[in-house]
Amino acid sequence: AAPEGSAPAEATKKPQARESYTLQVAAFAKPEDARKAVAEYRAKGYNAYTVEVENSRGEKWTLVKIGRYASMELAWSQAAVFRKKEGKEAYVEALSQKTAVNESWGKTPGSD
Repeated sequence: AAPEGSAPAEATKKPQARESYTLQVAAFAKPEDARKAVAEYRAKGYNAYTVEVENSRGEKWTLVKIGRYASMELAWSQAAVFRKKEGKEAYVEALSQKTAVNESWGKTPGSD
């Protein structure tokens, strides 16, 4: 018998047929800023939530995301609506993939 934990990688992967997508609309170094943004987006009718991540330099970020979409096309469509309505960028992400943090978010202009 194979030792425990040695199952082939293919056996542990979930099928990709039901991939879901979300929109990342902001990232904050301070969790309280992210919570405030979520409250504001929820007040506008968005299904907003936060996800905490750590980047390769060990910095912790709180990401603000909106929605869950069944297809990439629907997510891109909603991203376009969000950009037009809010005047802010929205990035489409597959929920099964790791998140890449755009480290320019949450900084004030000229702070680089």
